[in-house]
Amino acid sequence: MSDKSYRVYTLADQTRLRFVEKRERDGTTNEELLASAIDKQLPRIIKSLVQLGLGKPTGKRRPLRLPLSDATLEAIVVGAEQTGLPQNTLVGLALRRHCVPQRRRKARR
Repeated sequence: MSDKSYRVYTLADQTRLRFVEKRERDGTTNEELLASAIDKQLPRIIKSLVQLGLGKPTGKRRPLRLPLSDATLEAIVVGAEQTGLPQNTLVGLALRRHCVPQRRRKARR
């Protein structure tokens, strides 16, 4: 028996087209091309996302009620639509990055 499993992933048309073109150009199979992409690209992507704050949450999570102007809410909604990330994730990331104490620059002499 084969140890392969299959999953269906929804991809942008442009990504699908590039996938097919690369597969044909390289003379490889879907499985080989996917394995290569995951081996080469996924570790970098994970590292970048963790640096942005998308890693596994640490500590206790609690709700926080926040006031939103129409403009702020619209920006969050647009950001979620553009990235595919949940609004809650985007708000958490923005707050995390914005509220981190900034390092002070050393004065030049």
